[in-house]
Amino acid sequence: MCVELSRRLTERNRLIKAPRTEPVIFVACSKEALRTAEEIQSIFSYDPFVVEIWVDGVFAASSTPIEGLTALIGKIDFAVVVLSRDDKTESRSKENFSPRDNIVFELGLAVGAIGRARTVILVPRGVEMKIPSDLLGVRPIDYPMGDAEGITARLRPACTEIRKIVERLGPI
Repeated sequence: MCVELSRRLTERNRLIKAPRTEPVIFVACSKEALRTAEEIQSIFSYDPFVVEIWVDGVFAASSTPIEGLTALIGKIDFAVVVLSRDDKTESRSKENFSPRDNIVFELGLAVGAIGRARTVILVPRGVEMKIPSDLLGVRPIDYPMGDAEGITARLRPACTEIRKIVERLGPI
């Protein structure tokens, strides 16, 4: 009986992951918004968080981006999705700026995997862009636009809001 109990506990333990002590945050962004993501990573460098950006080895050689994202999603506690005006799209005969399709996909993937409360949308303040209608009503965190100079100071209040969410919810 002891041997059987030991075997069952071993099998069960393979399915239960050990809780993380440090929350893991993934910052999703387009290549054009990479500077913003790097500044977010820098601002959190003194926090007890692990901050990953897609350039930090998320997309491995000899695999597809979806495989890298699927593996990553199982390892994160929070996602910060930076939406920026990267593409011009036409929708219902109206031309708008919009975020890259892959970023919208990563946003949906994160919401589906870790939940809406753990997925933060970050947008530049006062910038018109077309976002999926299903996201209307979801309040993003915004930050003031400007040139590359002073970006850290402009992002700091947004990072404070993100920090409060991470501290309140903690690791999964």
